[in-house]
Amino acid sequence: MQGNKSIAKNGNTVVKRRDVATLVAQIHGVTPRYVRMIMNGERENEAIVETYMEIVEQDNLLLDSIRKAVPM
Repeated sequence: MQGNKSIAKNGNTVVKRRDVATLVAQIHGVTPRYVRMIMNGERENEAIVETYMEIVEQDNLLLDSIRKAVPM
């Protein structure tokens, strides 16, 4: 994935989280803006909400596993 890391001014690597709205939009064949509208409560689509929440949950589980595996 391009552009997911950058170097902060203090020299530390900053990892950015991926754009879940874009990923969900690709899965469901809609625009990222439409997904964001659903997540903001402006529109309703249960399938998109379920996909979005599943991706976020799996990302959080993965990050927790990495944090446990890699000593700080």
